[in-house]
Amino acid sequence: MLGDWKSTRASFPAASVFRAPLALLLLVGITAITVAGCQLSSERRVPPYLLGKWETDALRYKGLNFEITDNYLIFTTAAGTLNSFAIAGFEKSVRGDTIATVFYGHQNDVEVNVAIFYEPANGGQLRLKNHLDIIWRRVVDT
Repeated sequence: MLGDWKSTRASFPAASVFRAPLALLLLVGITAITVAGCQLSSERRVPPYLLGKWETDALRYKGLNFEITDNYLIFTTAAGTLNSFAIAGFEKSVRGDTIATVFYGHQNDVEVNVAIFYEPANGGQLRLKNHLDIIWRRVVDT
């Protein structure tokens, strides 16, 4: 019986002809998915020029600051506590100054984000889209 199975298998050479192209196709597919995944994750990373702690001289935000890390957006509250939000995504477009949108959560099924205008002047400064009149400057580590 075992001899019959071997002879039956040997009588179908077409099966081996399809293995090589199928293996190659599978390899190409896995490689394409891996490369696309790497590119997607790199586009979603916060650029280095936005990283750091930011503060302003505006009286309205006296004593307050916020920090952007690779993974979190952290706001200091008036009560002195920290509100930390995981960064879920990032989009960048350039129109004059750099415009970046950091996505950091959901509220009532709506994605929450902050649009940031970056200016390289004075070692880097930010303006938030909802308060363009306020300039945030990077805090220099001491």
